[in-house]
Amino acid sequence: MPERHNTGGQKSFHYSKEDLERIRTTDTASTKEFKAALAEWRTRRAEERIEEEKFAKRRRTMILLLIFLFLALIFLFALRAVGN
Repeated sequence: MPERHNTGGQKSFHYSKEDLERIRTTDTASTKEFKAALAEWRTRRAEERIEEEKFAKRRRTMILLLIFLFLALIFLFALRAVGN
C-alpha cells in the first residue's frame, strides 16, 4: 500500500514502497556532502557542549565557595558580637 504524504494543501503524493526504499538508500553527491557536514557539526557541537558543561561546573563551584565564605564571615562576626 503506498504511503501518503500531505503537503498542507489540496494535493497529496503517494509513494510506493520501492520508491520510498530508493529515496532512503540512494546517496547523491549533495546527500553525501550534507551527511559529512552534519557529522562535522554534531562533533563540533558535542565538543562545545563539553566545554560549556565544564564552565558551568566551575561557575557552580565558585558560587558555592563564595556562599560558604560569606556564611563563615557572618558566623565569625556573630561569635565576636556574642563574646563582647
